[in-house]
Amino acid sequence: MKPDLLLLDLVLSKYDGVSVLKTIKKSHPESKIIIVSLPTDKKLIDECYNSGAIQCITIPYKLKDFVTLVTSICNSPKTSPKVAPVIFE
Repeated sequence: MKPDLLLLDLVLSKYDGVSVLKTIKKSHPESKIIIVSLPTDKKLIDECYNSGAIQCITIPYKLKDFVTLVTSICNSPKTSPKVAPVIFE
C-alpha cells in the first residue's frame, strides 16, 4: 500500500510516533507525511522534520488551513489519489 499522503500522530498507545515516521521513511522515502499532534517542544518537531516529515500541524488547527495544506500537497495530475486508513493502537 502506497498512499499519496500519510497523517501521523506522535502520540500512539503502543508505538513511538517518531520511530514510526523513521521506519516508514526508511522503507518508502518518497512518502509524504504530515505530523498532526498535540503541541510539543521544538526539539521534537525538528526531529520530525529531520526524519522526513513534510509538515507538522498542532492540534487544535483551523479546518480551512488543514484542508488547504492537504490539498496543496496532494494536488497532482493523478485523477484518483490512493487513500488507505492505517490506525496503530
